[in-house]
Amino acid sequence: ITRRVEAIQAETAGAVAAIGEISVIIASINDYQLTIASAVEEQSAATSEISRNLSEAAKGMQEVSRHVADLARLYGAKLIVDTDCHKETDLITQEQAFALCKEAGLTDEETLLAIRDNPQELLKRIERR
Repeated sequence: ITRRVEAIQAETAGAVAAIGEISVIIASINDYQLTIASAVEEQSAATSEISRNLSEAAKGMQEVSRHVADLARLYGAKLIVDTDCHKETDLITQEQAFALCKEAGLTDEETLLAIRDNPQELLKRIERR
């Protein structure tokens, strides 16, 4: 009986040691989890700030576009949609050009002139030179 009790006590001591090691591992995992959660929270805050800044920049560009359109109307200047592209991937679709004109407050007629007629007229004038 004594040997059995000693064996049980030895196994119990081993189990307690193993539980202690498991507790250390769990604490380490918890530390990693807290670090990751903190980083995710910071990234989320940064992403929200970037989104807010982009939204403000878009509003500012819309105001500038409206101002340019108003000045063009005032002085009789012809508008042309210009994407300031430097490579093929910078080009915009016709739908995007229409949306850009609408955001600038152009009428349907002014939009067609800026997208289709005025650029063609400019190219013809350049070819004549």
